[in-house]
Amino acid sequence: MVLHRQGSMAQLFTPPFQQTLDANANAISGAKLFFYVSGTTTPAKVYADAALTTELQSPVPADAAGRFVPIYLDPQVRYRVIVADAAGAPIRDVDPIGDTAIADLADGGGSALVGFRAEGAGAVDRTAQAKARETVSVFDFGAKGDGVTDDSAAINSAIQAFANLTAGSQLVFPRADFRVDGRILVNIPRMAILLDGCRIIGNPWRYTPGQQFPFGSFFLVTAPDCDISGTGRGNSIIQLTGGSEANGITFLHTDGGSVSRLTIDGGKEQVTAVEDDTFMTPLSVLNATGGNPSGKWSRVLVSDVELRNAAQYNAQAYGDLGGLEIVDSHLHNGGIANQSASRGAGIAITRGNRGVRVSRCLIEDNKQDGVFQTSAGLDSYDLSITDNIIRRNGRWGGTFTEEANFASQAGQGTRRITIKNNVVDGNGTGSFDSKGGLRAGTYDGVGYQSDLSSSGNIVTRNIGYGWLVQTNDGASNKVTRLNIDDTMAGNMLGDIAIGAKLDATVRWNAAKVPGGSIVNLGDSGLVSNARGVGGTIASASTITVPTEGDVFTLTGTATITTIAPSPGRQVTFVSAGNPTFAVTGNIEMQDAMTLPGNSAVQFVCIGESWFRVGGSINA
Repeated sequence: MVLHRQGSMAQLFTPPFQQTLDANANAISGAKLFFYVSGTTTPAKVYADAALTTELQSPVPADAAGRFVPIYLDPQVRYRVIVADAAGAPIRDVDPIGDTAIADLADGGGSALVGFRAEGAGAVDRTAQAKARETVSVFDFGAKGDGVTDDSAAINSAIQAFANLTAGSQLVFPRADFRVDGRILVNIPRMAILLDGCRIIGNPWRYTPGQQFPFGSFFLVTAPDCDISGTGRGNSIIQLTGGSEANGITFLHTDGGSVSRLTIDGGKEQVTAVEDDTFMTPLSVLNATGGNPSGKWSRVLVSDVELRNAAQYNAQAYGDLGGLEIVDSHLHNGGIANQSASRGAGIAITRGNRGVRVSRCLIEDNKQDGVFQTSAGLDSYDLSITDNIIRRNGRWGGTFTEEANFASQAGQGTRRITIKNNVVDGNGTGSFDSKGGLRAGTYDGVGYQSDLSSSGNIVTRNIGYGWLVQTNDGASNKVTRLNIDDTMAGNMLGDIAIGAKLDATVRWNAAKVPGGSIVNLGDSGLVSNARGVGGTIASASTITVPTEGDVFTLTGTATITTIAPSPGRQVTFVSAGNPTFAVTGNIEMQDAMTLPGNSAVQFVCIGESWFRVGGSINA
């Protein structure tokens, strides 16, 4: 109840048609106002006009909708008012009115005393409190947003209070710098969080070797169907600082959720990578149906997000994911040079994923792979990599592999991989023996891959092979039903390289590699008349490169110290034995190198010397 001063003549007690509401925001039909002199039960006069000439009856009645006519008070009188229902039963007693009434509205529950009605036909009466609670700010729970104070407790209090709000409510981080030294636990189902142009910075977690719990993440989402959104990449930012090993956002054993329109920066410049690559990733979706309370597969949509500067992967999909989509996003600059524990992929997709889709993304400048996928010992299905630009990654643009080193197991693998309409360009920029555009294979006698389709891709200028395919022997651990129908050109070691034990279900469209090369890495029996293949050279202390061809099979086990000069030539040697290249004579490279079977190395001749410029070592 508010007084409005009308000069020095009178005070307007109630603006026209203000309603009287009960605790449930329902209008009180026929309500009454009794006015007394403060501190007494002596009736006090009130008026219908500011000149105080027309006295109102007492009590002053409301209409059927709980509305009162304008009521003017004598400024010389200190009033007490009792609000009563139609039967005269008191509902509220305010004594005195005036400054005390204003304080009533100013306290925490004051908005419950004020009515609200939206414009338009069909609008219903509500309290201002109910309207305000549609959007809740972390400031409402004591967050400072000054970039210095730790706001962890205030933010977590705001999240827990969310359980009491109406469906459709939203928790807002306004435009400010919020420091978080703890963990933000999102454990209320169907919660909506808006990062409204803010920056969330902090150092929320340190890793203890061998311990994953309590799980380290800036935002840890454990409830289903939660949404975290911003107002644009570079505008809404989650920034890990201070050497934390935490993830940025982790969805852990949830049925679903979404992330959109924000940037997550892993802060790799300040950290040392840990061996447990579950952490130090801007965005992780981790699920095991056994650990998920509902026993469901996770569904998470990631759209219009920038994921950058991870010590491990910029994005990680691990476990029983039944519909993860990453679309229209930028994944870049993952991995730390000269730290072996730092993997540095754009996205890692491992351990029993189903229905994962990566589409319309820019995936670039990561330390190792743009896209890395392995079953990691649990059957995986229906991976789709489409319409992306994958460029300048250090090892491979895309790796799809089954290896013992990645926990692959015999009889487990991946089915139905679709790689379509991507640009895979200029990958292999790092110092790796095996690198290039795209790689698929099974190794170490474990894992299988079947029904891999690669079509419509432009695979160019990769520093290594355009496509590398290798496989185990044995029916249950092979690469089968693989089809390559890509446009390839300018890949340094060859456009397609095929390895041992491949069978006739592995096919490629040679017409789409005009002027390129198809390299046989050993005993596949599938290559004939391959462009650029120049025959066989027996290893010896001095070898001579024939004038025809640029890819040669190298036999024997001798140590090669000199290659006869052929200025301007660039050649690839594919090992069919176990020869060694020494760093004596005219061979220029950092260290001597033994070339195992089915491996390749590339040299370019400048003047009298041959310089190593690339290779693919089959360890």
